[in-house]
Amino acid sequence: MLKHLFKIIWTERKVNAWILVELILAFAILWFCCDYLLYSTQKLLEPKGFNTEHTYIIDIWNEDEGLFEDIDYEEMEEEEFNVGYTNARTIVSNWSDAIWEIYDRIKRHPAVEHASLSLYATPYAGSYAGNTFWFDSISFGAQIKKVTPEFFDVYQIDILKGRKFNETDDITENNIIISGAQDNIYKKINFLQIDTLLSYRKESKYNVIGVAEPTKRLEFENYTPAVYLYLSKSDEQLIGELSSFFREFSVRVKPEADKNFAESFLNDMQSQLEIEPFFLASVIPLKDRRSEYMQIGEYSNGFKSIYSISAFLIINIVLCVMGTFWLRIQSRRSNIGLRMALGASKRSIQVFFLVETLLLLFLASIVAFLLCININEILSEILKEIELPIIGRSEFGAYISNYLITFFIMAIIAALSVWYPAKKASDIQPVEALREE
Repeated sequence: MLKHLFKIIWTERKVNAWILVELILAFAILWFCCDYLLYSTQKLLEPKGFNTEHTYIIDIWNEDEGLFEDIDYEEMEEEEFNVGYTNARTIVSNWSDAIWEIYDRIKRHPAVEHASLSLYATPYAGSYAGNTFWFDSISFGAQIKKVTPEFFDVYQIDILKGRKFNETDDITENNIIISGAQDNIYKKINFLQIDTLLSYRKESKYNVIGVAEPTKRLEFENYTPAVYLYLSKSDEQLIGELSSFFREFSVRVKPEADKNFAESFLNDMQSQLEIEPFFLASVIPLKDRRSEYMQIGEYSNGFKSIYSISAFLIINIVLCVMGTFWLRIQSRRSNIGLRMALGASKRSIQVFFLVETLLLLFLASIVAFLLCININEILSEILKEIELPIIGRSEFGAYISNYLITFFIMAIIAALSVWYPAKKASDIQPVEALREE
């Protein structure tokens, strides 16, 4: 049967060439739609490495945030500069004491199960700090997260090896916790086997006391290597970061106390957390912080655009394929009548057209598959130019999976496109079909 089908396809090669071109274009478009949606879904279903259920950000603002911005130190005399510098250090030192007092009061709230203070560390945060580290002769970039010991309890980040921070790490400044990419492997480095790291210029040596599970900044992003540093009360960066954008108070609320927690915490703690110049501004659930991060990173609008475009293209593919095969079968009614006159059954007619269509689709899919692999990088650049989230991957296994899914969808569309018109055409009397010819 296949040999006979190939002969018919070759005999009608002029018509089939146009059909093959249409199927190649339709398959390629659907391939990219499926690839984007499949990869996004896969990323969404991957473990994030943290748990944000019952977690909140306590937003503490600073009334004097811009206190030192308008001071021109270059125009000062040396004595005036020294006095101003001493006064400024006294002010920010008092601010540091106020920050830690606020943190202690947050921890003592009866509804709070765990609380942490951190810099550049919380999920869905727009702030970021990074550095380069060396392990043996290999360098790699990692996100820097300064955290108090309770950070891992707040976000339920598991320690796969070693231990979490404790109070003794405040004295030993070079103790760190690390985490890698997926499976804790990055650039062929197994993070579970790292005992020490060197800083960028190899001037400082860090002792790895623990390896945490890999985490993401957002579900749709990749796992990123991270180095956790102990956030101590004398940390100069905490004092220097006057903006609440970088300084993060996080809490995990007891499940039974989570109902209306934000409202009740604001009512209970508004006055208690007002330590000059700081005040309680808001209590933000992590799900709301996630929505903000999606907006900042263009994910929300980007995914809406992708989903809308994909839906539009898929609908057009269905209509084009159905229309093409409907007209093609209608134009071959005389051929159907001749086959039925020679003794072919209605079922065999339908099977013949179905197999012929799937064979054409298979030939088109091979060409489309090779085309898609070669222009994948070009598509990524186009998405980048129009500011849509970029899904970049080159694993051959992923290509094969996406090919099979796309072929399955196209096969269903093609089968439905052929079956009904073939059924209608096979219902005609042979004599009538031949007379029309």
